[in-house]
Amino acid sequence: MKRFSAEVAHQAVERLISEGYLDDQRYAERFVAAARQSGRYVGYRLRQELRRRGVAPELIDQVLRNVPDDGDELAQARELIERRYAAFNPQEADDRQRRRIAGFLQRRGYRGDVVRQLLER
Repeated sequence: MKRFSAEVAHQAVERLISEGYLDDQRYAERFVAAARQSGRYVGYRLRQELRRRGVAPELIDQVLRNVPDDGDELAQARELIERRYAAFNPQEADDRQRRRIAGFLQRRGYRGDVVRQLLER
């Protein structure tokens, strides 16, 4: 295994930063955009995932404050369910299916009131 001195490692990191390869803000912005587009994470879960990936809390606040609101969270959740569980019908679903859908949405970060509204329709 090769070992490098702290000075060489520091120089390499500084070079990557100066060339734009290590940019926490750009990383956070791109991660948020991708997560919101795919519906993978929303709300508190998006914030939690950024924190887990090592983004500074101040930067998380800044990035999430600058993100435009996509509109209706209920509509986004409905689209996600239609893509993932196309045959799901809230009126015909049994308790097990409802719990599965509710858990899926909650793990993505959707608020409880949004999940409840979706399952009541």
